[in-house]
Amino acid sequence: MDTGRFALFLLGALLLSGLFSYFQQRAYTGVTRRLAQQFAGNSTHVLVSGRSKGILRGAVVVLVIDTSAREVLAAEAMVGRSVLAKFRVRAELLGSSVTVVERATGKSVKKAVQGCLEQAEIVRRKGAGNRAPSRSGPARTEPA
Repeated sequence: MDTGRFALFLLGALLLSGLFSYFQQRAYTGVTRRLAQQFAGNSTHVLVSGRSKGILRGAVVVLVIDTSAREVLAAEAMVGRSVLAKFRVRAELLGSSVTVVERATGKSVKKAVQGCLEQAEIVRRKGAGNRAPSRSGPARTEPA
């Protein structure tokens, strides 16, 4: 194989990798939008995601957690070793958010779920201190 063909082969592989990565990003965006719309309207529901990168396998987990009841309401994960992995519903992650890590199957999924829980805790802490005032409250007066 001469240098020109090898360069074309490498360029083609790079383009395919970029294309598959683009489709994975679209899948992630689609899952998060669908879950956000499905669970919109309740201030105690948070949508969080976590990821785990490994040498051979990785995982991306998206959870909807009810922070007041400490319960996982929806769970989807993309687990695999190639760019062809797809999001799938993970019913074993539904239930109490306290024990969700123990119910996760696989090292990469456990790590990704732990990342979700850390993110949910950050959102919960920020939300408790930064509640926006209600719109029906007293009108603001401008200083003279």
